[in-house]
Amino acid sequence: MALLTVFMFPDKVLPEGRTLSIPLASFFWTMGIWIAGLEKLGLDIYPQNKQHILYVIARRQNFPRADRTDSAEFLQLVPNKARQQTRTTRMITTVGGITIPDTKLATEAAALVKQVSSEPLFNHCVRSYFFASALGKRSNKPFDAELLYLASVMHDLGVVEKYIGPARFEIDGADAATAFLRERSYPEDKTSLVWDAIALHSSMEIAERKQTEVALLHLGVFMDAGRNASQLPFNFFDEIFESYPRDGFSAEFYSSLAEVFRRKPHTAYLNFETDIARRHVHGFNPPNFCDMIPPPPFNQ
Repeated sequence: MALLTVFMFPDKVLPEGRTLSIPLASFFWTMGIWIAGLEKLGLDIYPQNKQHILYVIARRQNFPRADRTDSAEFLQLVPNKARQQTRTTRMITTVGGITIPDTKLATEAAALVKQVSSEPLFNHCVRSYFFASALGKRSNKPFDAELLYLASVMHDLGVVEKYIGPARFEIDGADAATAFLRERSYPEDKTSLVWDAIALHSSMEIAERKQTEVALLHLGVFMDAGRNASQLPFNFFDEIFESYPRDGFSAEFYSSLAEVFRRKPHTAYLNFETDIARRHVHGFNPPNFCDMIPPPPFNQ
């Protein structure tokens, strides 16, 4: 209904001075037909689901970049209420030609993370595996898929309440994952590699020079923030975000990490190089990570 209102009375809804281009109006008309059809079948279409349908149709229609940007700006007008859905217990295990390892340990690790994490955070962890695995296949380097999945799905345990400890969140998460794996008699050499991958997953330049699984986890995690996304085709991202939506992940993650730093401020300034540069380099003004806003849909 909201989309029909925009199509018929854009001056009532769009910001002052903004009008719908012909291609964009056609886009919303097409999207409205899709959603009306789905709702006619009795399916609930929540605001965030509508956002993802908008994004996918825009890609399918091959609109020019400017029109896709306009579409993304329009999405900010759509209410972004949290869905009151019960999380599904059955995971989508194959997306974009990548399959989650079908092992007892992989299933148990996912169940643990699902139990203690929000849905946006859980989806991020799974997406990180799909991106990491796709990059691994693209590089033609052999890697242990189960190990990479275990590290991926558990890499953010350090930001959930149950596992927040005294160390930086990457180490808290690595320690939690290690304890989980040792309780299940996972090989010690592989457990050590999972620890390294999680502990270093946010370490720029360092992780990329380590073992393949360590490097891939780092690259997969940051690809979910839009970094180096040009290395994979658009339709691959379409499939990933359809199966594991972002649902406001970026804002939620920043909030969760800010809470960790409120409790443990000493872990927020462990990068001593920045402190030295700020104190001794005149005019030093490094970019702030929070200001590096990636393009849609990675900004959601």
